[in-house]
This record gives sequence, C-alpha cells and structure tokens, in this order.
Amino acid sequence: MFWAGKGFLPTPKLLLTAEAESEYREWLRQLPKAELAIREDYTFWAPGAALGASYNPVSSLVIKGKAGFEYTVSPANATVGNPNGQVPAPNVTLALGNHPLWQAEGGADWAITRAIHTYADAAYSRFGFGRSADFYYDNGNKSEYEPSSVTHLTKLQLGLAWSF
Repeated sequence: MFWAGKGFLPTPKLLLTAEAESEYREWLRQLPKAELAIREDYTFWAPGAALGASYNPVSSLVIKGKAGFEYTVSPANATVGNPNGQVPAPNVTLALGNHPLWQAEGGADWAITRAIHTYADAAYSRFGFGRSADFYYDNGNKSEYEPSSVTHLTKLQLGLAWSF
C-alpha cells in the first residue's frame, strides 16, 4: 500500500489529512481436492482516497482514525486446473468484475516514557468481485466461472514500541 497526503492543523491538538492512496493485493488459495481449479491466485490493485484525523487530548496520548474508499482495477483469478479430473481442467485467468473497497481504521498511541510507547490499532476493509464470464473447454462441453464474492478483513494490533 502506498499513500501520500497533505496535513492540516485546524487546532494545535488536531491534525486532519487528505490522502491519495493505492494498494496491490495478491493471495493464493490452495484447493487440492477441487474438481476444477486446485489453485487460485487472486490479484487486484485499487487507487483511492482517504481522510484521516489524529487528536492529542493530553501530551502522552494520540488518538487516530481514518476512513477511505478505493476501487478495484483489473481484478483477476489465475487458476491451475486439476490435471487428474475425468476431463483435465486447463489453467486459465478469469477476469473479475470491479467493485468498491471501503476501509476504516482507528487506534491510539500512549507514550509511557519518551522512548517507550504502547499502541492499539484496529482496521477493517470490505471489498468484492463481480462474477467472471464463463470459460468453456473440452470442445465446449465443460465450463467454469468465478462467482461474485465479498470479503471482510479485520486486523487488530496491540504492541509496545521503542524509539531511539
């Protein structure tokens, strides 16, 4: 993920940011017992924008939040067909439908000392894919497609940071 933005200080304790961002995602799904595709490699990139805020209510605490919107570009599922089926399924790349990607983040950073901080962050994103076109093989007797889908991702982080 890459983002760049401009910050604004409406008050000494509040920083607002407007950001342009882009991300690339790829993940592999192994399906050794599947009839058609025994491996699926999903990819997409998504440009977008986000608004962030950081608030410093007391000198040792920063509370932050961010909300963003992106739109998937060129989502695809590259499959490895099952060579052991009655009619071996071919390797194929299925183009998927574009969809919006929504994201929200929040967290806090508390300075225990000048060099030691503790933090807690939570992030959520929702994205989806539209159904692919049918792919026909075996002289048109068999076909496969990728159905529409939606993914919800949640990430929680708790940690201790040391700066030097």
